[in-house]
Amino acid sequence: MKDSHRVFRAEPGGTAPGKRILLLVGTPPHVRLRMAAPAELRHDLANYIDVYSERLKGYISLPMEETLSVLHSVHLSRLPAITRVANGVAYNGDYIQLSAGYDPATRTYVTHRVQADAQAVGAFRQLCRGFKFKDEASFVNLLGFLLIAMLGPLIVRAPGLMIMGDLLVGTTAGKTTLALMLKVIIDAFCAPRIYTFPHDEKEYVKLLGGILSEPNERVVVFDNVKPKNGNSYLENQTFEQQIGARVLNVRVLGTSHQIARINDLLFVCTANGPSMAIDFANRFIHSHLEVPDGGVRPEPMIDKVKEAEEQRERVLAELAYMVQVWKEKGAPLSTKCKHRDQAMASLIGGIMEANGYDAFLANHSSALAGATGPLVETYYTLASLNMAKKGGTFTALEWVNHVRDNKALKQHFPATVSLHSQRARANTFLQHVAQNPVVLDGIRYTLTVIKNKRNNNYFVTEEALPGHEAE
Repeated sequence: MKDSHRVFRAEPGGTAPGKRILLLVGTPPHVRLRMAAPAELRHDLANYIDVYSERLKGYISLPMEETLSVLHSVHLSRLPAITRVANGVAYNGDYIQLSAGYDPATRTYVTHRVQADAQAVGAFRQLCRGFKFKDEASFVNLLGFLLIAMLGPLIVRAPGLMIMGDLLVGTTAGKTTLALMLKVIIDAFCAPRIYTFPHDEKEYVKLLGGILSEPNERVVVFDNVKPKNGNSYLENQTFEQQIGARVLNVRVLGTSHQIARINDLLFVCTANGPSMAIDFANRFIHSHLEVPDGGVRPEPMIDKVKEAEEQRERVLAELAYMVQVWKEKGAPLSTKCKHRDQAMASLIGGIMEANGYDAFLANHSSALAGATGPLVETYYTLASLNMAKKGGTFTALEWVNHVRDNKALKQHFPATVSLHSQRARANTFLQHVAQNPVVLDGIRYTLTVIKNKRNNNYFVTEEALPGHEAE
């Protein structure tokens, strides 16, 4: 803004009738923002936001461009009439695109309206040139994730997005670049920042409080996510719960300020060959990148992110056109897309299929199998040990010995480490496995823990699923 180079925070103040005065602490510190009370807020938000000018000794109205600067500098918790700022495309509950300005029914402020455009079809695929996707689903899932972001509140529980590379050579696939491109398209004015994933749940809550304190940031990118040292799987129960939570409620570190808001965050993680707990992996949709031919990275990150900024409105026009085509075909829901959040899968899958994309979530089962490969390998060792024990119980030490005899799970239980020193780790490992039954060759295997003071015992149950009894 002309009279304030940067807004650091906003605080209530002032007694003007019918107005709520906010003090903007910035440069210079005497600049004040005057905004109408929520009941007065209607269509043109610019008419209700003024900035006090020390030079003019009075309030001046802001043009639209600087109004948007205010919206993206002041946290929405300070503007209770607005629950969402949409940068180009937003819909009401009937999937009717909202016009620019303030919509009181949805409490959404649309900065400007991007029109659906058939000529924009293929814009996102063109933007993704240079990336090598393992399969068509890996690309289509990204397009579906953008639809989830655009439809916003109409998606009750938004899944996260996991962009994966191969364990050994995934570092040249361009995962981080692609994640930041998605953030730029969705968040527009927000800086394309990335975060390190905190394994400690208390540290995660602290980080989340900081993220929620940022003005209007929706996409949270955790880069190069890895299991915590000593753990075999990537997991964080608080993170898992908040991906699908309807409301986020977090206290900001170092303050008594509690933030409670509808969960509109979208989590994007990048990882190389991750091993994940099934519940963790199942809360994501997955995109798998491979190293481009010749082992050369896509264009430099700064160039691709800049291109995403430049092509953002064409991509939004493509997404809006996809919703338009879907509505013209009767708004069908998909019956073949399967996910933990079936309502999301049916809706987004229906839009994708109406536009000729049949691969949405087609890689979900294989992505889960790949991400939880050690879990499947573990159950194969348990099944063979169960056969040797004739259904009897066994200890963690007996299981580790069986694993080493069969040269399995070498990464987790290497032969170079003494057998007895691995007992504690094996107990922790098996207690986690017990929470995640698997189906192998038509049989559901479940590990049960019998807890004792001195040493836990385990046994495996096998259940033939319908249609597989005779196999």
